[in-house]
Amino acid sequence: MQRRHAHAVAAMFDTAYVDYFSGNAGADEWMHQRELDFDNARDAVQWARNEGEVDMELRVGATLLRALPSSLHAERMALAAACEARLDPALPEPLQFQVWIELSCALADTHKQRARQASEQALRLARQLDSSEPDRFGLYHALARCASAAAQGGDLPAACALLDEAQALEDPTWPAQRLIWGAEAGQWVARMKGDTDDALARGRRLVTLDRERGSLTGTYAAISTGNLIDAELAAGDAQSAARSGAALVEWLRGTRHEYALTFTRINLVAALLALDDCAQAHPVAQAAWEKAPAFDVQHAAAAYLALLAALEQRHRAAAQLVGYSEGIYAARGEVREANETAATNRARTLAATALGEAAFDELCAAGAKLRDADIQSVAFGTADV
Repeated sequence: MQRRHAHAVAAMFDTAYVDYFSGNAGADEWMHQRELDFDNARDAVQWARNEGEVDMELRVGATLLRALPSSLHAERMALAAACEARLDPALPEPLQFQVWIELSCALADTHKQRARQASEQALRLARQLDSSEPDRFGLYHALARCASAAAQGGDLPAACALLDEAQALEDPTWPAQRLIWGAEAGQWVARMKGDTDDALARGRRLVTLDRERGSLTGTYAAISTGNLIDAELAAGDAQSAARSGAALVEWLRGTRHEYALTFTRINLVAALLALDDCAQAHPVAQAAWEKAPAFDVQHAAAAYLALLAALEQRHRAAAQLVGYSEGIYAARGEVREANETAATNRARTLAATALGEAAFDELCAAGAKLRDADIQSVAFGTADV
């Protein structure tokens, strides 16, 4: 019975995966339908793992990676690690490609180096499979994911070349579920280049495509809107970014989309601090930090906690928080985005001016050794520690 159940779930998820990229179902509707079978999928994955049925485990696991909401971050990351560990060159190449491309997406926000490695594996397989595919979407998808990952890693020459190759394959008649990958890559390239006008225009295009693919109320919609807020701030329109951020936080508050809510709160704090509005930023920053470690975004949040402390004249705390944020970035080997860099540099300048360079450097070095559990008291304590 368990074997038959697992085979049935695998067949159902195979069909669902194809349906997602065909545009036959809206993104929110597709996610809702998959959610009804999460427990079935979990049981099928566990049975396949126990029985050594790697092919079946990965067939279900790849679609489950796409379907699990970002708020189930811990489960999603555990599934990603399990799928990555079970990949084998002896498996069918289309299945390997499917798993690598989904790993590149699942890891993109919080494990950027692993996401880039996954996208490169997906691209290698896509080139091998391209001549046998009914259309060239697989190659386009892999090129777009590689371009996004390269841009996020600060490798702009590679990102631009990959984006050009992807755009040459793009079919304007494709549904939004397909076109959104090239649009996302284009925005990442523009953001990391520092072309704020282009990034803003591409951010608006991403929101439009998100709505066209039927993502209206879920995590996808919130994240695309959050990226637009980030682009508005980078373009110098902090007022619009703050208004958009406050509206999105209000929309997400009380929903299950805690991952998107945490990112949105970080974006809102960034906008409020750009406006020097510490009174409004402080409670939003506290709420963001409560969830940041659970979603692996401590380093992004800490950049703004440092600026908040500096603007509140808590310069010793600011110096430590700069060191904490930069220490995580260094350990991960990741590149900061423009808004985080601007916030960190501003916090550094304010704190170093008040403390002196030597004292700042000493506190910054101490901050790099802080643990997540230490940050609450440092960032939000009433005394300047």
